[in-house]
Amino acid sequence: MNYYSHVAIECNDKAAMMINEFIKDISLVPDSSYVSTYGSIVFMWDCIEWDDELDEVSGLIKILDELDDKRGEKGYEYHFARAGDDYTDTEERDNAPYGRPSTLDGIFLNACIEVPDKERDYDEEVF
Repeated sequence: MNYYSHVAIECNDKAAMMINEFIKDISLVPDSSYVSTYGSIVFMWDCIEWDDELDEVSGLIKILDELDDKRGEKGYEYHFARAGDDYTDTEERDNAPYGRPSTLDGIFLNACIEVPDKERDYDEEVF
């Protein structure tokens, strides 16, 4: 049985470049990607098959782990949110510096994922 989730990642420029390189290499095209009104970059998948054993998912998790190692480094901050098929199946993680709130505050996880308003399309050439 396939299990699907809604996934959003809000991030700063250097984190976006790392994520973008990964998703381009494996053709994990987000349903939308854009620069928010907060200036952060948002990647969203509306209905992605979510299984840790899939290369796409395990690779994305690995990128988030690499970003965790860059905690506190300017430009590498991210906030990840996932809402599964079952309303109790939610997951969030970020790499905000310990003891400090994240500067990324556009994603909110309720029964659905809310993301910041779109300012313009994301274009990796911007950086």
